[in-house]
Amino acid sequence: MNPLKQQKISDPIVGIYADMESRLMQNIARHLRDYDELIDSNVWQVRKFTEIRLARCDDYGVDLIEVDSHSGARPKCARDQGKIFDRANKSTKYPHWNTSSYGDPDGILGINCGHHIIHT
Repeated sequence: MNPLKQQKISDPIVGIYADMESRLMQNIARHLRDYDELIDSNVWQVRKFTEIRLARCDDYGVDLIEVDSHSGARPKCARDQGKIFDRANKSTKYPHWNTSSYGDPDGILGINCGHHIIHT
């Protein structure tokens, strides 16, 4: 077969595959942006809820908070779940809140964490 003729036949096919790849990559990028926005929104909501709850503890002078517990917790969460923490570091009986994994993405009340804090 004539190489020139073969090139002319394969050019449109290569162009179709290049266009499909470009569209696929754009579609993936769009879905990843949507997912990132969803995660950012979820993290923001959990942080705000926690800030409000801790602010209420401050308003009422509550220093002790308890972390609820559930099965299947991540390692950092499992270490802290079910414990009572002292936010003001006044107690010798309970560990300070700063010793918990709070604030770490994979820690207590972090990304996709299912725990809640309860004032005691």
